[in-house]
Amino acid sequence: MLFVKQKTPEKYHEHGFGLIELMISITIGMIITASIGHLFGETVKLNSKALVMTRLNQDLRATMSIMTSDIRRAGYWGQSETGIGGGALNPFTQGSNELSASEFAGEAANSCITFAYDYNDNGVVDNDEKHGFRLKSGVLEMAVQDADCTANTNWEPVSDPAVVTITTTIFTPSFRSIDIDGDSNADMVIKEVAVVLTGELVADSGVSRTLLETVRVRNESIL
Repeated sequence: MLFVKQKTPEKYHEHGFGLIELMISITIGMIITASIGHLFGETVKLNSKALVMTRLNQDLRATMSIMTSDIRRAGYWGQSETGIGGGALNPFTQGSNELSASEFAGEAANSCITFAYDYNDNGVVDNDEKHGFRLKSGVLEMAVQDADCTANTNWEPVSDPAVVTITTTIFTPSFRSIDIDGDSNADMVIKEVAVVLTGELVADSGVSRTLLETVRVRNESIL
């Protein structure tokens, strides 16, 4: 009779992590978690900085737009036809009404600009037609009447001091005479104003932006 010896089934034992393996796993997990947390934090910081930069940029561009739009009107005279052939001078470009730059006491040079234009087309320079912009104590202000860079009244804020600190405004007017009829004599004066505007966030002074723009005044002076 043939006998076949059967193999005894092998015994399998389940083994868990040892203490060393467990400690290594925990350490690796902590490193990965810390890396993810750091990456998330940096992403949040970058997004936050992008948002505040966008806010600052929008505020400064809106402020610059207000200034440049108003400066372009400098010297407009609603009754200019009376000066053609009659010798009458444009009252909106005479004396203190001419486009000029100065400053409020204690502020940087040329941080204020004043000018006039005929808002109501009556040909007469009224007090509320004397305009201007100036820097005063970190705020950009606009003249509501009788613009005088040194005055303590008749100015109101344009920028929001709770959000943005205006650190620099520089107005540089330039006057360029040209000959338009070829007789070697100046016939027209072209006026331009270079404007520099710098601001920083009140909540984070490290976030700042500078804008530069050159404005050509629409109303050239005919000589």
